[in-house]
Amino acid sequence: MSEQTDSTTNDTPNGETYKLTLTGGGLSVDREVDEATAFQIVAAVMGGAPLPRVTSAGVGGAHAADLVRSRRSAAGRQSLREHMDEFEPKRNPDKILAIAAYLVDSREAETFTPDDVKKEFRNASEPVPANYARDWSWVVSNGWIAKDDDEPGEFYITQRGREALSQKFSAEVKRATAQGSRRRRTRKKAEGTK
Repeated sequence: MSEQTDSTTNDTPNGETYKLTLTGGGLSVDREVDEATAFQIVAAVMGGAPLPRVTSAGVGGAHAADLVRSRRSAAGRQSLREHMDEFEPKRNPDKILAIAAYLVDSREAETFTPDDVKKEFRNASEPVPANYARDWSWVVSNGWIAKDDDEPGEFYITQRGREALSQKFSAEVKRATAQGSRRRRTRKKAEGTK
């Protein structure tokens, strides 16, 4: 007896299923899913790039990203101000990173430009830094964001940037990324002049 394959499930035999069990955070799922869905879930869990969407006629043809989106919608959306408050940024470079994280996490942008971040300061009820270019360079030199080699002018958040966010810009992070003060030298007055 030969097995027929279903082209919509990446050439797996008809009826091939995987058991999914997921619990936590008030969510409990226990069901069978087709191979395409299983691969999408594994890709999401392992942190890799999402696989291209594969339609499926099998059991439970949901896409992993759809599960995440529906969960996020059910819990309510988070505003930029709420996102900023969550990370407690105080310095301008900290605020730049927190806004960039909002663009990536909440708006699902893979990359962002300096202007993308700058435009969001008003939405966060924050003043735009007076020397934005300097503060942006500071974020880059901290290693929190880096240029995307594939997209000129675009940036992404690095692992070091994610660590700074997860530590809520702790005193240790601030010490490690502090810039020395640049005091202006005062000229000594020539003798005999007042």
